[in-house]
Amino acid sequence: INGVECGGRGTCNCGVCECLEGWQGESCQCPTTNELCIAPGSSDVCGNHGYCDCGQC
Repeated sequence: INGVECGGRGTCNCGVCECLEGWQGESCQCPTTNELCIAPGSSDVCGNHGYCDCGQC
């Protein structure tokens, strides 16, 4: 991401990113939490109309 190995959210070990806690994905680009997929005032992920993938419904 932007020329920074593992998006600045992990370390590269033999060409594979080892993500810091709270991050996942090939380049550590995805948060591990579903927080970005929950509307304010709700507790439903994606309004119960789908699933959360990399912080998007």
